[in-house]
Amino acid sequence: MPKGRREINSQMSTFFDNQESDLINEFLTEYWEEFEKFSANNGFDDDLLKQISMELEGHRNHYE
Repeated sequence: MPKGRREINSQMSTFFDNQESDLINEFLTEYWEEFEKFSANNGFDDDLLKQISMELEGHRNHYE
């Protein structure tokens, strides 16, 4: 395979990975907002939610 084509395929792969990552991040953000509303209405512990949120944020930062 010519070098130019390999570079184009690599760029396309990166684009789709970033696009998918953005969609997943958007979905998780919306999901988390809805979960926080649900938990507030149903008496979930705020400290536990903060701990979970910090753990998820740490994992997300680890993979970025």
